[in-house]
Amino acid sequence: MRFFTPELYHRFNSENEAVADKADEMWDRNVQTYALHLKKLVNAAPALKRLAELELHDAEVLSFEQFPSEALEFEGTAVLSVSFTDQVYTLIYQLAAKATVSRAQRNWPFSEKRTHWLYDEIDARPERRREFIHRVLLSDSRVLVITFVSAIVHTLTIAGTTCARRIA
Repeated sequence: MRFFTPELYHRFNSENEAVADKADEMWDRNVQTYALHLKKLVNAAPALKRLAELELHDAEVLSFEQFPSEALEFEGTAVLSVSFTDQVYTLIYQLAAKATVSRAQRNWPFSEKRTHWLYDEIDARPERRREFIHRVLLSDSRVLVITFVSAIVHTLTIAGTTCARRIA
């Protein structure tokens, strides 16, 4: 994560008021900086607009899976599904590289019982034209790093229904 790191999130939630206030100021600056970054990125690559518009803070992560490809043009497909209010969002990525998931940090002070989407960042891969990186900070301190060439966002309304959770 470049703008919303696990360390900054931890300081943002500190019990020490001075630490939390300083992190809050930095967080606000990062929100503004990231918004400008994202606007430039979407202007350069309009296909990212739907993904960039998603606001999934506190969505429950249902599953994340990768499927290798036999084709040489791309690495495979990744599917990330989350539940938020009465919607299930399925993000389907055509991978430029294998997605990675960082290890959870030791002594992470937040619950690890149910994994939630905290914040995400979209970035361009400067060394590769038309490749992008989607980083997602999860509530258990892990970061998903998905390098992709295209992404589809599918939304399913599940009014009156509770989603079943499956973590792969």
